[in-house]
Amino acid sequence: MVAYTVATDMDSPNPDSGEEYPHTNTQLYNILSEENRFKLGEDITAPYNAPEPGQNPTMDGYVTDYISCFTAEMGRQPTYDEYSQIMTGSPPNRSRCSMGWPVPSASSTTGSARCHRRRCPTGRSGLRDILGSR
Repeated sequence: MVAYTVATDMDSPNPDSGEEYPHTNTQLYNILSEENRFKLGEDITAPYNAPEPGQNPTMDGYVTDYISCFTAEMGRQPTYDEYSQIMTGSPPNRSRCSMGWPVPSASSTTGSARCHRRRCPTGRSGLRDILGSR
């Protein structure tokens, strides 16, 4: 088991984790079919590590998927220090991302927009978390 810890730098995990549909299936359901082990992108085949209909996610396949992705990309198995970085994140005072979108300016007569910036809180995802409750 790999426990959650704070990332040591802003480039973690490196290399990136798998982000395509089959990798998300593995991450959420811990399903990784033998024929898709250590494969990336177009090399992954159906049923794309898909869960059974109605199966509940276990949320325990992040390390499994990262080891498979790392091995496919780097050509070797990762060490514990290398694969444990998938279970790291930033503390709330060190936001990793910001998002800007145009908001009409109240003083503008031409309809131009200024950029409004909000930081997205770490450890949370989804549009509501990025935009905040309205």
